[in-house]
Amino acid sequence: YRQQVTNLGHHLDAIEHYTATAETAAQARQLRPRVAGLLSEQNRILALYSSGDAAGATAAIDDGTETAYMSEVVSLADAIQRGDIAQLEADQRRINLLAKASRDVSLASLGITLLLAILVYYLYLKGIQSERRLDRAKDEFVSLASHQLRTPATGVKSILATLVSGDLGELSPRQLHFAHKALESNDRGLAVIEELLNVAKADAGRLVLNPTTFDAAELVRAVVADQQAGLAAKQLNLQVDLPAQPVTVTADHEKLYMALGNLLDNASKYTPAGGSVEVGLTNRRGSVRLAVGDNGSGIAKAELPLIFDRFGRSASAENAHIEGTGLGLYLVGRVVELHRGRIKVTSRLGKGTKFVMIIPKRKSVSV
Repeated sequence: YRQQVTNLGHHLDAIEHYTATAETAAQARQLRPRVAGLLSEQNRILALYSSGDAAGATAAIDDGTETAYMSEVVSLADAIQRGDIAQLEADQRRINLLAKASRDVSLASLGITLLLAILVYYLYLKGIQSERRLDRAKDEFVSLASHQLRTPATGVKSILATLVSGDLGELSPRQLHFAHKALESNDRGLAVIEELLNVAKADAGRLVLNPTTFDAAELVRAVVADQQAGLAAKQLNLQVDLPAQPVTVTADHEKLYMALGNLLDNASKYTPAGGSVEVGLTNRRGSVRLAVGDNGSGIAKAELPLIFDRFGRSASAENAHIEGTGLGLYLVGRVVELHRGRIKVTSRLGKGTKFVMIIPKRKSVSV
């Protein structure tokens, strides 16, 4: 943990150095106190556990400070990326305008044309440099998310798991309850970090597929089994519709598992206690259809085109204070796109929502 904290400053320096504009450079400098606050909060939690104050550490995790710092880091990183992309697009627009102007200059203005050509070349080089700076910034952010943020959180999980297992001595029922609560909170934090890392990989073009051949029905059963406890806790009526025969598909098992899991998790979040959730698999001639439906709050028609955007969340989710980062459906869309498939969504406010992923059976995937 101390080694990662020592290395962190170098990564933040690199992010600040490779930003394209003064505004994004200022935003990059704002990352430093937010990340410092996040690491300080994690260090405080570690110190509480080291001193034996499990209840205090759990309360520190649940008070939302760590999550708030994480949200600020994500928002600033997204703002930096958008700012650099805007600068790059502005440079490219200027290049296009100057190139058009140079083509329209007559032969009598050959000298001016040559000067403009030199200027165009200079701006072209600047555009390439801006693009490279943006790529480096993305790489640095991926490194930050995968090593500097995930490593401390994983360390906390290891300590908590050791406590729960009883390797450090038997815990009282109250202590064991709080330790399990801390583990759940830590798992949620790690899930956010992993989601953020996958988004960064997707944006950098590094979210690639590793196709294998497997039974899609077994994948559905695994996802349902993984979330069975959460569905039962909300007293949701789960219906699973699978073909009697195996459904063989060649795809990326891990990423389809993540995508289907995100859809089922969303259905659980947006469906009130006692509601119904349906998961189905349909075998077609050249594709499989993975469907998740619910009778929850639904999505307004005007918001449907926006739900697959990064950090896109429906108004009903915001109003109901339902937890979420707005990244799950974005990743679902990218996974389907990489498989060269399609995703359909139908929804009615107050009636529920249904998502259908259509995935080709064979190796027609983007790698």
